[in-house]
Parts: sequence; structure tokens; C-alpha cells
Amino acid sequence: MHDKPGRKVFDYMEGYVVCAVYSGLERIGKLDRFAEHGLTADDLGSNAFLTEATLRYLSQRGLAREEGGVHRPTDLGRELYADRGYLNWLSGGYGEPLHAFGDLLTGAATFGEQVDRDVRWVAVGTALAGGKDLRPYVMDLLNRIEFSRAADLGCGNGHLLISLCRATGGNGVGIDISADACAEARRRCAARAWRTGSTSCTPTPATRGASRSWRTSSSR
Repeated sequence: MHDKPGRKVFDYMEGYVVCAVYSGLERIGKLDRFAEHGLTADDLGSNAFLTEATLRYLSQRGLAREEGGVHRPTDLGRELYADRGYLNWLSGGYGEPLHAFGDLLTGAATFGEQVDRDVRWVAVGTALAGGKDLRPYVMDLLNRIEFSRAADLGCGNGHLLISLCRATGGNGVGIDISADACAEARRRCAARAWRTGSTSCTPTPATRGASRSWRTSSSR
């Protein structure tokens, strides 16, 4: 996949760029389309040079195959798509802190003040990864007990909690430090015409901020 396969540095560079490209496509709402229908340069935007170079790069990396002007994912491309939660979490959620890692080490910047993660994309990435790798174990556990209400601490955008409520018909309470993540959770509930309660905000000094909570019911 590169001219000097014996030099590991190129593998790391390639992984970094692929992570950024997949995360970027997710952020502009094009990654699902790539997986389901394929993409053309016109689908991506008005920067013809960059859009064509992006699709060409995906093909060169063995992630896409061009067919009649449409770039569709290969088996490897679909495998990465299935694990896109980790890429969104890393590049989208922690891209800025990683870029400023040197300043964080020296104390020139403080995490949570001058430099912070993008909590929305941390939540999105965590939800996607958790839905694949965590949810089966959670459901196996819940199937062994009786309950009518569940609480998710660090719920992110509510993907896991909502899926649990949908599967069990129960009620849920989601708690997260990110107001943006909770707002997205409420939007996800609204899209399913589920009831959601009001958001509450309670100071938590340990997190230098506040925890937000929201409530949902699978009842319509």
C-alpha cells in the first residue's frame, strides 16, 4: 500500500489520514451514503480538486472501487465503516486535544479550558462503537433480570439507552456532562415520537462543570 513497506511510519501516516477522511465524511453526512450507494465527486462539494483527490485516495488505499464514476466501498472499506465509531471518537472527538498534545504536556494549555474535546463527536463515536461492541453484552445481562427503568451514566447522545428502552419497553434516565450530547439525545427521542422529560443541571465539582440529565419513555 506504499512504496517502502518495511518502514512502519507510512502505516501510521496512512492510518491517521484514513481516520481523518472517514471522520470528515461522517461530519458532513456523507459516510452513510458512501457505504450504501457510493459517492461521486459532485456528492462531496464544490472543491473539485479535493473531492476527486479524496475519492482517488480511498481507491488507492483499497477502501473504494470506482465503477462508472461512482466510488463504492470495498470489503475493507465496509469493514472500516462498521467500526466508524472509533474513528469518529478519535478524529472528530479528540482531534483538537491530540493536535495540542505538546501544549497539554508542558502546561501551556489546560484540557477543558484552552483545549477541549468535541463532546458531540465523542458521544456519536461512543454510541456507534458501543452499539456494536457493548450492546450485545448489556442486552444479555438485562434479559436475565426484571426491570422497568434504566439509568445510563455517561449516556452521550443516548444511542444505547434509547435502544434499550425500545427493546424492553421500559423508561430511561440518561446523564451526561455534555449539554450538546443530551440535546442530541432528546432530538433522537423526538424523531421516534417518544416522550422526553426536561433537562436538569446539577453542579459536579469533580468534572469542573455540570451533569445534565434527560428522561425518556418508549411510550408514544
